[in-house]
This record gives sequence, C-alpha cells and structure tokens, in this order.
Amino acid sequence: MGPSSQFQRRDYRTPALGADRDLGYTLRMTKPLPLIAGIVGVVFLALAAYYWFTPAGSLPSFLPGFEAGSNHIHYKHGLGALILALALFAFAWFQSAPARQ
Repeated sequence: MGPSSQFQRRDYRTPALGADRDLGYTLRMTKPLPLIAGIVGVVFLALAAYYWFTPAGSLPSFLPGFEAGSNHIHYKHGLGALILALALFAFAWFQSAPARQ
C-alpha cells in the first residue's frame, strides 16, 4: 500500500518545512481553519494576560473595560478572554484530526 492521498513524497535532498526525515513525506495543509483558530486563540491568550496585568486606566481606549484614571484590574474580562482562547484551542485540536474513512 502506498502513502495516503494527504501525504506527498519528498526527495531528501530538497528541504521542506515540516519534512519528516524518517518517513520522507510532508503533510499538506488542507484545512486552514485549525491554523486560524489557533492563531486567534493565541491572540486571546495574550489579551487575557494583558487584562490581568494592566489597570483599567492604562488599557487602550478601544478595549472593553477602559476607564480613564482607574486602577481597577478587570479579572472577569481576562477570564472571559482565557475561556475563549481555550475554546479556540480545543476547536483547532478537534478540527485538525484526520478524517474518518
């Protein structure tokens, strides 16, 4: 049996990102949605940390929770961003699974 249709044979002399040197094939990106969800998840994870470590008066005015001159920390905004990040990571993980036959 040959390699699956999602795998592409590579020549060892031609380096490729993600090349598996032991098996000699690379995975082609057929589903971009998990990659996008993972990147957005990282953004929300960074936003959660920003909410936890930045007072409300120091937040940019376009972010929800901005209050001029306030020293209040928005823990719930950070928790919401963390939950969204974890949900996006879970979505990306489940969407990146191989298709059932």
